[in-house]
Amino acid sequence: MPPKTTLYIDIDDTIIAQVLPGSGFDLRPCVMTQLKVLGRMYDCCWLTMWPHTAPKHLRSREDRMSIVTLMASLCGAEINEAFRCADWDQNHEHGKAEFVLRKDAPKDWHWLEDPLHKCESDALTAAGMLDRYICADPQGPWGFADAVRELVRRSGKTADDIACAGGSPKWFDRAAIAAHKPGKGLPKPSEPHDLVRAHSEFLRSGIEIRDVFGATSDADEKARAAQDGGRRRAGADQEDPR
Repeated sequence: MPPKTTLYIDIDDTIIAQVLPGSGFDLRPCVMTQLKVLGRMYDCCWLTMWPHTAPKHLRSREDRMSIVTLMASLCGAEINEAFRCADWDQNHEHGKAEFVLRKDAPKDWHWLEDPLHKCESDALTAAGMLDRYICADPQGPWGFADAVRELVRRSGKTADDIACAGGSPKWFDRAAIAAHKPGKGLPKPSEPHDLVRAHSEFLRSGIEIRDVFGATSDADEKARAAQDGGRRRAGADQEDPR
């Protein structure tokens, strides 16, 4: 089996962005699902200024936040297992481009990132690799999803490849995501008579419960009366005899 194509992914302004004008920064729609599928289809590598893990000795509150912490807090354990993280020179004159163009870098790669700095785009152009970079619009909800769709096209992936990775093309389609209505396709709540019947079955099985309408069974009332009487007797026994 041939090695997977390497996929470099940024975080700020790429998977996290200002979704609405004037808003704060949020995860873009369906990003966690998209990342899980990408992690199965590509050799994914974070290319970001975020630290991979938090330092052992914290110097500030910001030090607590790392890629691993972020993903874990968003149910991204699978992402933490599948993704690695680039150790790049943040002071290099070619920025992140120096890392993707290094001598021992994989030959087959793509890079999802918000608009590049001029030094980075110039370096990629000089190396004849600018087509390996895919721009993610840094604002609005769909920049990452659109970039992934372009990635799938450029890397020759198909809907079958996405399905084999446990995904669906709809998970990367802005129209499908935007059109989804929460709760659609879920079973309707039980009718009141269904709840009463279920409660009756519980009572016949010997389980004492209070039903959803606040009514109680005779067994419940007798049990509570016995418990209350026991508490009063216990309390009287413990009173000071004075």
